[in-house]
Amino acid sequence: MEGDLHGLHKFYTVLPLFPAFQLIIFSFIGLQGLITQKPFIINAKWIFSAVIAFCISWDLCLSKANNNVVCGLFIIFCLLLIFIKIKTCLALGITNTSLQEALSNTLKKLDIKFEETPGFFKLTSETGDITIINGKIGGQVSLTPKNIQNKNLFKNIMNELNLYLKTNSVERNTYVFISLLILGITWFIFMTIGQVR
Repeated sequence: MEGDLHGLHKFYTVLPLFPAFQLIIFSFIGLQGLITQKPFIINAKWIFSAVIAFCISWDLCLSKANNNVVCGLFIIFCLLLIFIKIKTCLALGITNTSLQEALSNTLKKLDIKFEETPGFFKLTSETGDITIINGKIGGQVSLTPKNIQNKNLFKNIMNELNLYLKTNSVERNTYVFISLLILGITWFIFMTIGQVR
């Protein structure tokens, strides 16, 4: 028991503000979706960073790592790796079918020729593909680029798609916003109670 409390204390020594940071990210996303009642696009790096940094820091500190500096550097390294490697975007608050239709209309508006199959867009006028995958949480769909040589192309497509979702009526699924809001608050309460103890 003392070892667990010691590890918990070290967690707050390494990242004393992280539970609040995680709460802000998840709560902001959840509240934005629930208040606006509009789906939107977000870079997956933010979600993955919050979850992975929390898990790594918690695991390292409870494993009784003696060097807080090493723990902190390892977390920073993992976060940098995420921001460099992850190219996926998340469409939140929308069904897979609605996103497929929205992306199709967006590509047509941008005058990008493509071949479409369920969950997959092959860009024929540009090099590369975009894959659509349903997430485990309802209302969360991932869009992943593959072999897109023009670095700004996918970003431009996502910006235009985000605008389309905000200005057009699409089928919504707000379960993901409720889940993120509850998850953020629950994690924060759990960690705060642990800190007090």
